[in-house]
Amino acid sequence: MLRLPEAHRDLFKKPFGSLYGSIGELLPRLEGRAVYAVGDVVTHNLLDAGIVPDIAIIDGYTMRIPCTRSPLLKARRLTAKNPPGTITDELVDAIDEVVKNPPGVIFVDGEEDLAVIPLVLAAPPGAAILYGQPREGVVLRLVDAPAKQEAASMLNVFVRERGMRQNPRPSQSINKSVNNILGISMDFEITRDVRNEVLNRRELTFTLTFDGPTPSRKSIQEKLAALQNKNENLLVLDLERTRFGKMELFGRARIYDDEESKKSTEREYLLKRGEPRAESEA
Repeated sequence: MLRLPEAHRDLFKKPFGSLYGSIGELLPRLEGRAVYAVGDVVTHNLLDAGIVPDIAIIDGYTMRIPCTRSPLLKARRLTAKNPPGTITDELVDAIDEVVKNPPGVIFVDGEEDLAVIPLVLAAPPGAAILYGQPREGVVLRLVDAPAKQEAASMLNVFVRERGMRQNPRPSQSINKSVNNILGISMDFEITRDVRNEVLNRRELTFTLTFDGPTPSRKSIQEKLAALQNKNENLLVLDLERTRFGKMELFGRARIYDDEESKKSTEREYLLKRGEPRAESEA
């Protein structure tokens, strides 16, 4: 299970897509698309407009108050437990199932507010995802590569919690979705993430597991930058291979705010990614 820390709750108050005042304003953009709805009121309003969503994720509440307009859909119904502020394995599994075999309704025992993130990761390109923005309207996100990368980067602020199952599949399941989206076979586990205000950078420590040949420095840099939603040219890596035969790397990354800060701090040989150190530096 992934849990969103209280300190990061405000990050998700910004619309994850285009904000509209009402369903009617965005109807032309839904033509010819698979339509996925998150939230009871949004689903109800789509039905009122004559559109039956291919997937609906509802919890019977709106703004923490029981929703008297919960939609009645005849589609196949799945249930998933998902406490407030979390993304559980049950929810991810249910989303994967209905995306593969629509239509379907997922009734969430708990809260569905964060379901948009795994839904974007699982949805096919071109799908339209709608959810309600409290007191503002409805958000539309069309699924494309940037949407998937942004959703993947959002997962980095979540904290992994073990012990929900003997096999800790929640984080693995979501990592697998991210990997499929980004075309990689690597899993990053961030073990340390601190801000260095003096040097204008973030400092990360991570463990990387991978399948097959050892990935190149450049591919690691590209994928880590994508997961962090940062420019890869502002990221500097230090990598250390673990014991022989184990498909695992330990690494450190420094992500700078700008090019000037990076150049004024890093040694020149570290800026030439993939090039060997000069003998005098060895």
